[in-house]
Amino acid sequence: MLRKYKGINYFIEVEAEPFKNTYFFSMTAIHKKSRRTSCINTLNYILSQFGIEIDNVRSEESDWLLTRKELKPYIPIASSLFRSKTYLKSLDLELDEDRECSEWENTIGK
Repeated sequence: MLRKYKGINYFIEVEAEPFKNTYFFSMTAIHKKSRRTSCINTLNYILSQFGIEIDNVRSEESDWLLTRKELKPYIPIASSLFRSKTYLKSLDLELDEDRECSEWENTIGK
């Protein structure tokens, strides 16, 4: 399952890829101008929205391995967040800062 959201300066892709009896869950931001990408599962700003504490192992992983039961509430949370103009404005600032401070090396074609 892949869902795409159009933000202000970023596209957001939310993916739940089946793996045996579990799912790899990831959220990726794509900067519209540069086409640089970054998995945003580890951003504190995102983690707090999913109720994940900083000491949780998921706070360090780009992909989260989840059971179907664990995944079920995450999809509506992501959908609600990435459809909210107010949230996207705040997220843009966080992503701009993250992009400036870290390596968004991956690029995708236009």
